[in-house]
Amino acid sequence: MPDDLIPLADLPSTAKVAPSAARADPYHQRLWPSGVGGATVAWGGRSEMEAWGSSFALSRKSCADAYFSLDRSRRVAALAALQMWRLATTEQLAALTGDPRWLSPRWPQALVLALGAGYVQVGRFALAGPPSRRRHDVTPARAGLPALLRPVPEGLAGAGRYLSYTEWLSVSAGRPWATPVPYNRHGVLAVEASLRVAEHLPVGTVLGETVADLSSLLGIKTWRRADAAWARPDGLVLAVEVVAAASTGLPAKAAWWADALAQAAGEPVALLFLVASPPTTWGQSWQHDVRQCVARAAFGSLEAVSAKVASRVAVAFWEDWWPERGFASPAFLSLRASRPTGPRAEDPWEEVDLFDPFALPGPARPGAVLANAPLLGGAPQWLRRGREAPGLRHDLWSSAGLLPALASLAPAS
Repeated sequence: MPDDLIPLADLPSTAKVAPSAARADPYHQRLWPSGVGGATVAWGGRSEMEAWGSSFALSRKSCADAYFSLDRSRRVAALAALQMWRLATTEQLAALTGDPRWLSPRWPQALVLALGAGYVQVGRFALAGPPSRRRHDVTPARAGLPALLRPVPEGLAGAGRYLSYTEWLSVSAGRPWATPVPYNRHGVLAVEASLRVAEHLPVGTVLGETVADLSSLLGIKTWRRADAAWARPDGLVLAVEVVAAASTGLPAKAAWWADALAQAAGEPVALLFLVASPPTTWGQSWQHDVRQCVARAAFGSLEAVSAKVASRVAVAFWEDWWPERGFASPAFLSLRASRPTGPRAEDPWEEVDLFDPFALPGPARPGAVLANAPLLGGAPQWLRRGREAPGLRHDLWSSAGLLPALASLAPAS
């Protein structure tokens, strides 16, 4: 083990529930024996369980009524986290919401009711225990591994009628209800990396895929979105693309990103490809290909060269930041990566600390991402604490032309 590695448990942490040192490591623990994921997670929700012959004591409506009857703010935050990140382990959900009950080896009441209401599906790692004769047995792992949760879009849509406008906005962010992440390993890694940045580094906020859309970050019309967005306190936003498996679509994705950054040259957004190739010989064999694709894209057009896209795109490797389970390297503390800005065409890569405003300048003043982050219930709870959302009801009444005296007569939302 290198001498300069730092135990995650020794790093200052803002996560009071399920800190990084206590969570399962989705990279080094080999939770996916194939290295990629896919069918190694067994999923089930209320609809699937009923199709398999299970019966539920309470109706969907009764479960929904009960879900919102107790500990409302934390349960709303759980739905917001699943909507924003589209997938999370129970440990990650506990950290995001600050609710330790999601860590229970037995299903907490909130999970049972969310499952019964049709809001979520529950997944179990294939290695979590011996095969079950009951196909719907997706209880948390006997081996101490967490369960996984993902949202059911039509279920979350039904939850909307239980929410005030402010709650609805905090859960949905005004976006369509999220569909589940199709690639389980990729999704869990994106959440884990974002949580570690939020927990251990002086970050402004971290946001999940649902709100990391490029129409918001770059102001261009597109359906594309990043896997996460990490905002520095000065307002610079790092759009994060997790590369978790070899893909023939990577050159096209890198080229599209280069064009998008060139179009939005004035936006305070940089791009990070976080390479989380499986810790196998096969996975390490295509790490070089990622850099090659990114460098080609950064210099692939006159527009990209003119907009200096190479200075706003970087590549980092998971094992450079977190070389072993439970440990971080000094490179993680400054988000050290590399970008193709060097003078040698055959090897243009130079190191850059992404959290250094002198190496990667930010905007003159923080922008809309940091201003709007307090509205979003899916962000880690410690980044939202003490940052109150604006008085939405008052603003809505005012925009409708009603005087404050009349607005005060309105029923509470």
